[in-house]
This record gives sequence, C-alpha cells and structure tokens, in this order.
Amino acid sequence: MRRFTFLLAALLCALPPAGRAAADTRSDLKAVDLAAGRVPETPLDTAVFTPFEAGKTTNKFPGRLRISPTDDGARAEAYRNRDNRLGDPDRAAHRLPPMVIDLVQSGSDLLPLERRLVSDTHPYWEWFVGPGRAWDEPGDAGWTRAVLPFALQERNQNCTHNGLLSFLYRSDGSVSQVYYQVGSETCTYFQVDLWGMAPAAIVATPAAAGSGAADAVTAFRTERARRLPVRPISALAEALPGADPEAFTPPSPDEATTWGLVVDGIHYRGGCETRFGPYPLCEELHLPSYSTAKSVYAGLGVMRMARLWPEFPDQAIAGLVPACDLGDGRWDDVTVDNALDMTTGNYASPTYMVDEDDRVWNFLNPETHAEKSAVACEEYPRAAAPGSRWVYHTSDTYLVATAMNAFLQDRRGPDADAWSDLVVDELWRPLALSPVTHGSLRTFDTVRQGFGGLGLTFLPDDVARIGRWLAEDDGRIGGQPVLDSGMLDQALFRGAGATAEHKATALFAYSNGFWGAPGHAWAGCAGNVWIPHMSGFGGITIAVLPNGMVYYVFADSGLFQWSAAVAEANRLRDLCS
Repeated sequence: MRRFTFLLAALLCALPPAGRAAADTRSDLKAVDLAAGRVPETPLDTAVFTPFEAGKTTNKFPGRLRISPTDDGARAEAYRNRDNRLGDPDRAAHRLPPMVIDLVQSGSDLLPLERRLVSDTHPYWEWFVGPGRAWDEPGDAGWTRAVLPFALQERNQNCTHNGLLSFLYRSDGSVSQVYYQVGSETCTYFQVDLWGMAPAAIVATPAAAGSGAADAVTAFRTERARRLPVRPISALAEALPGADPEAFTPPSPDEATTWGLVVDGIHYRGGCETRFGPYPLCEELHLPSYSTAKSVYAGLGVMRMARLWPEFPDQAIAGLVPACDLGDGRWDDVTVDNALDMTTGNYASPTYMVDEDDRVWNFLNPETHAEKSAVACEEYPRAAAPGSRWVYHTSDTYLVATAMNAFLQDRRGPDADAWSDLVVDELWRPLALSPVTHGSLRTFDTVRQGFGGLGLTFLPDDVARIGRWLAEDDGRIGGQPVLDSGMLDQALFRGAGATAEHKATALFAYSNGFWGAPGHAWAGCAGNVWIPHMSGFGGITIAVLPNGMVYYVFADSGLFQWSAAVAEANRLRDLCS
C-alpha cells in the first residue's frame, strides 16, 4: 500500500496547476484514479482505452508486469448466468486470475512475449493477452499510459470474454494499479461485465531485453505486414457499386462479437462492439472456434495426413484408440473417415442433435484423456452400419484427433503431435497466422490430447485469411497442394465431391468436418451447388463461398441466419456457376 500512496503523491505533485488544459484531457480513468485504485461504480466507455496520440513515448516498459487481482477491487454484473457461475464461490468467476506478462516495447507497440492461452491456478478462467499500445498524455505528468487487450476463456471450454487492461508506468519500474474491464463475449450461457482495479508490480527480466524480445518484435511486424487490408464494411459499395452492406449485418448485431466479408483480398469488417462502446483494438479481438475446430483441426488435419499417408482415413478407430477396443466390435469397422463425417453408426437417437444436446456435457466436463476417451468410446451403442447414418457427436471428432496422434506417433516417434506438428507447423506457420491460432485446448494430464472438436482461438484476420486460403488459394501454399485434393473437394462440396451424401437435416449436409447449405434455397442456384461453411456453437459461421468471397460472423444469439448475406454475395458476384 505504501508504494501506491507514494505514487499518488508523486502524481499529484507533478500535475499541472488547476485550470491548465493539459490536466483536463480526460474525465474518466485519470492518472490519480489509476494511482489510487479508484474503482468506478459502473464500467467505463471504451473511449478511455483509446490511445491519445501514437508515437514516441517518454518511458520504456522495463520488463515483466505482475497483476494481482483482489476481491476488494473486483466488480461484476451478469446478464446470463446459467448454473450460477457468477455466484459460485468455488469458481471465483467474479475475479480475474493473477497475471504475469513479459512485455517488450517497440515504439508505441507493447508486445507480450507469450500470446497463447495461459493456464494457471484459477478455478474458472484461463487467459490470453495481446499486443497493445503505449502513449503519453499531457495530463499524466510524465508517466506513459498503456492499454493491453486480453481475453478470459472458461477452463476446459471455449467461452471467450474480451477485455482491456490500462495502467501507467515509468522506465524506473514504477507502475499504477491496473484498471480492467470486460464487456463483451462469445458465450450463450454466461454473459457478464467484469471491471475493477488490481495491484500491479513491474519486475525487470532478461527476457525483456534478450533475443526473445527481438524475436517477438520481428514476428509481430511480420504478422502485421501479412494481415489483409481492413476497411469498414460500410465501404463495400465503393469497391462494388450497388452493394448493400446491411445485408451482411447479422440479425441480432448486439449479440455479435464481430462479422466481416473478404472480397478480392480486402477484409471488410463489421461491428466490433462491446456493451460500452467499440472495442478499440478490434484487430486483437480473441474469437473462439467452438465447432469450427471440427473443420480446421480435424478436417484440415486429416486432409494434411491423407496427403502424406493416403491410407490414413481408412484406418479403423479401434486400431488407433485403445479405449475403443471394447471387445464388442462397435468400433472395429468404423474408420477415421467415418468418424470425421460423423457416420460411425454408433448412436442413441437418430433425431437431429438429440444425442449431442442430451449427452455432450458427459464428454465435455471430464478433464483427462482417459475420462474423455471412455465417454467417446462407450457412450453410444451400435445402431447402424458405419457410413450409413449421420448423427452429430463432438466426441466423435475427439476420437479423430486421438487417432491422428496415434498414427503420427507411429510414423514420426512418440513425441509427435498432430495439431502442433502438422496443422500449426505445416499449415499455420507458412500462412503466417497469429500465434493465437497455435494453441489448442488439451486434456489436463500428461497425455495433453487436443480436443479436436472445439478449443481453438482466432483473431479476425486469422479467420479472414483461413477462409481466403480455402476460397481463393484452393488450400495451396507456395502454389503447391498441401491437402488431399479429393477430401478438400468433398469438404467444399464441389466437383466430384458435390454429392452431399451425408445429409445432416432435410437440407444441410456434412462432410469432412464442413457443412454444406443448399445453393438453390440460399441463392436461387440451379443445379447441384452447395455453400460450404464451418459452424460453431451459439451463432458462429465461416462461409467459404464458391465465388471466392468469405463471410463470417461470431455471435452468441443462438441464431444461424446468414442466408441474406449469401444472397447479396451472389447478387454481387455469381456463386452458382
């Protein structure tokens, strides 16, 4: 407490005399508020996090930021609160986890050395932190002000809540308290505002000045240079005269984290709103995958493996996943391809989504590979021949991810990991996607099996470029195919793959982890045209349109209503032929 009292006194002495404009540059989150740790009664307008002026700063961030949240400084208000997540003292969801963040400053950029998901001792939250900004304000009396984007993610699940951190610092290691605010999320069942003040300290570390820091700066500059040019979606009509940007707005925009359209290499981005104003660092917004992971982890992962080992998709699940060798034969004739298509023949109810809705938490809640694989293998009885009936199970995709690891370890050694070695190293890194995409939720044991069916995270540019890579580059890197072409055709419902053999509903189809929407119903197409897309729980869609455009929306309204966007995209550029 003495340190903060000293800081407050120093700031008060350094402030200009009353009446000078420099002392009146802001009405909220003033230097004295940060120094004293004054928690506002309600969350603040996000304008308080917007850089006053980018450029050279007076101070250089000296190393490691340690944030130590307390109950006294924490405020919370829930809008949706299933199972009393906010009120459960064992979850402690009202309080941020303690954070230790190694930062390097490059000009006005404040870059964390670790950008993947951080797991620690908090019973409910894991967290990300992204590249932020540093700047000087006249009213801050020689201190430098910083903002860092961060996100909280529910442990063992994919709900993601985006927030902002702000504090003052000096080169000598002095730091104010940290104000934090969370006012948006992609989560249907837990929507909450979190805000407060947390004590902080700065510790000088070798990492802040060593090769790791230099590498982080170089990597971020490369990543930023590779990002697609961004324009507001309202500017779409400038490039495509007559375009209606409103057609791409989701039906409940207040429940959408963000949305956008990629056309001719330009990323037209829609809203990036919180409950308290626009998110000021939208390019660093963390977006959960939910079941879009079934497309990019399992789907693209199997396609990569099939390119290297064509025999892999036809391998039996029971031969690669010991927990499925049950002695009753139900997995002996089920192939990896069957499980990827969700046509294992093992199910309790053939009715659309009944198995998933009734039993998915039996699979999601356990935290070890042994527990998850036992549920995935034993939960459903044999009910039909493999390949004959589509029934949606997230647990089936977990078995695909497990089989991927087993097969790869047989080929490359016991330390091989299909997600890290194949998808990240051989696809994501060559595409220069953000480090946020490199992680996956994994089991909490020594196996650390990736989930496969959920648990990835993207930035908006990652979503735009993955979609464009499939829509325009045909899944090629450096002009060379890196995925099995036949399986990719099936996933994108085109050419010989446009048979839609696995009907999910009377209309929708499913193949290799991707969904297909009927072109005749959505865009008035004649003939066998399908709209391939990835889909995620709550209202997430990434559509790889046949005309080369990409449309995406991340929402938690529970609505999957984007046919108007497809119709408008078709009006602008034919997707039926």
